Amino acid sequence: MMGTRLLAGAARAVLLTALAAGMVRVEAQEPTTGAPRAAVVEIVDLTCSRCAGFASSVARIADVIRRDGGVFRVAPVGPVSGTMPKTPLLAVHALNHDAGDRAGQDAAAALYEGFQSGAMLDSREGLLSWLRLRGVTAADALPMDLMPDNADRFARAVALARSAGISELPALVFVRRDDGSLAGAFEWQGSAAKLEEAVLKRWDELKKP
Repeated sequence: MMGTRLLAGAARAVLLTALAAGMVRVEAQEPTTGAPRAAVVEIVDLTCSRCAGFASSVARIADVIRRDGGVFRVAPVGPVSGTMPKTPLLAVHALNHDAGDRAGQDAAAALYEGFQSGAMLDSREGLLSWLRLRGVTAADALPMDLMPDNADRFARAVALARSAGISELPALVFVRRDDGSLAGAFEWQGSAAKLEEAVLKRWDELKKP
């Protein structure tokens, strides 16, 4: 299933397209002075129950990373329909870009709950209604057309996961902020606690001079 295994079915088709277009990259940027020179990207599927269960760990991880002046972003690669990303997935990428990574993270947490409860999320109106209900006020600024820019961001997230060798979700990938190269990757390890511990340990290592 897409919810736990990244490279099944439609995701593989989109991945190959992304790789062919040379999109195995994360936008490079200069880090805050003194901050670890890496960003952390969580790869998820919004319909994945394990990803939803890991959200509380993600909140703690993100707080630590941002407190240290780092960057943390949730980058969904599912759900898709055929080879096309669905509207909720595109919305998270749009909020990351337009309203900031915290807004994208809040939207992802709300959408996990929405998918698990059967909320009507396929239309823009249903999506906005649910996000407003869950207190994600930044959703009001979502553009009318979520394509094509956010489809490109989705494709880059899929390609990043592939380049890091990720096959199980959730997963977290460390990307150097100066050149976009990989600095580590951790996928589901059987429990949220193990994954959280591994990610924070790697972050501490990157903080060392």
